[in-house]
Amino acid sequence: MGTAVAITPAGPGVLTNIPVTASITIPAGQTYGFVVVCDGSNSYTNGTTVGSVFSNNADISITEGHGGGGMAGLFNFTFSPRVWNGEVSYQKEAAITSYAWTPAGSMSNATIANPKGASSVTTTYQVTVTDANGCTATDAETIIANVCSSTLNLTCFIEGYWNGSGMIGALSMQNEPSSPTACDSIDVELHDGTSPYAMVQSVRTLLNQDGTATCIFPSVSGSYFIVVKNRSAVETWSAAPVAFGPLPTSYNFSTAEAQAYGAGSFPTAQKEVAPGIWAIYSGDINVDENVDLLDLGQLETDVSDFVFGYNYVIPNTNFPGVVGTDLNGDGNVDLLDSPILENNISNFIFSNHP
Repeated sequence: MGTAVAITPAGPGVLTNIPVTASITIPAGQTYGFVVVCDGSNSYTNGTTVGSVFSNNADISITEGHGGGGMAGLFNFTFSPRVWNGEVSYQKEAAITSYAWTPAGSMSNATIANPKGASSVTTTYQVTVTDANGCTATDAETIIANVCSSTLNLTCFIEGYWNGSGMIGALSMQNEPSSPTACDSIDVELHDGTSPYAMVQSVRTLLNQDGTATCIFPSVSGSYFIVVKNRSAVETWSAAPVAFGPLPTSYNFSTAEAQAYGAGSFPTAQKEVAPGIWAIYSGDINVDENVDLLDLGQLETDVSDFVFGYNYVIPNTNFPGVVGTDLNGDGNVDLLDSPILENNISNFIFSNHP
């Protein structure tokens, strides 16, 4: 529109296409005027009244125009009103038929109007829409992600609870309400990767019978030692600092002895409870990082007192209220717990960490 273009006539009685050099959008209910002029003979029809409706349908109405000076006086129409004997092609607004979002991998559904983004980092999303006429439009928006927590997907086993294929449900055996899949509670800490290795975050969570645990910490970034503690197990550290960021982090102690700090020496850093499956040692009852005769004394006392269940009648000062001497998790403190402890005393088991 507003630009002179060369037109090659299609011949008498045949409509000649005029290439329009601009795209015009007419909002609903609005009136726009268009002028078509040429420097040769033109085919116009005498109208009746300027502004009268010449042709219309449910979508658009075309009214009669007027003759006069056109294109800065270069051309002139001598009759008014005039109606151009041409063809008007238009496309009306049509329903959206498809959506295509990118990056699709972080969307709940990349082909709907309002998907949910699952990215934990700041991401620019782009959407291309197509309507029933085949017209497309593209737009983009950047979503800034502020991560409020850090997730650790942890896997570990505890020696005394191992039953041959997983771990016993110690909490349920001790009449403690819990998830049907739970084994016991554990404390999981994050410690600085450099001296003095201070604790940065800590959370208590449920360790499942299959060895899995989900640990949700306040948001952290960097590399930290992962430390696992339990009321009757030896404190165990990851072999090296583990990187944490906006995405969930996974760590598995059970795949090799080398997953725990201090591997490769005597005593081993973990207990191999089945071929290729490693578990955290049991037996540090008084939580002093050693399995020794002090723990044995506590166990013998609880055996003599017929201790059972989850809580002591007289609280344990190291793990208040919680029974730590039921090493095999069967609900009773008895002679079945003794072999685990005695074996680990003989092997001088202790907590190895920087």
